[in-house]
Amino acid sequence: TLHRTKPVALSEEQLASLAAADAVLFASGSAAKSVAASLEASGAADLRAALGTARPVAIGPTTEVALRDLGIQPAAAADPHTIDGLIDATVALLA
Repeated sequence: TLHRTKPVALSEEQLASLAAADAVLFASGSAAKSVAASLEASGAADLRAALGTARPVAIGPTTEVALRDLGIQPAAAADPHTIDGLIDATVALLA
C-alpha cells in the first residue's frame, strides 16, 4: 500500500464548515470514502446530507464513481485529471 486514508471524527466546526462551503473538492475516491467514514465516526449525517448545498467536484472518473457509490452526484469533474484541472473545474462551476 502506497498510502492509507484514515477516517477521523470531525469537530463541530469542521462539520459546519463542510455544510457552509460552496464546493467540496475530492482528489481521490479514497478521500471521498474517508470523508463519509469520518462523518459516520462523528455521528453526523451521511455525506449527502452533510454537504448541504455544497457542490462536489471530482478530480476524475474514478472519483466520480466513488462519489456516486456514496449517493453523491458530482457537480463537476476535472479535465485534465490533475490538481490544476480540479481547481479550474471548481472555478468554472462557481463562476
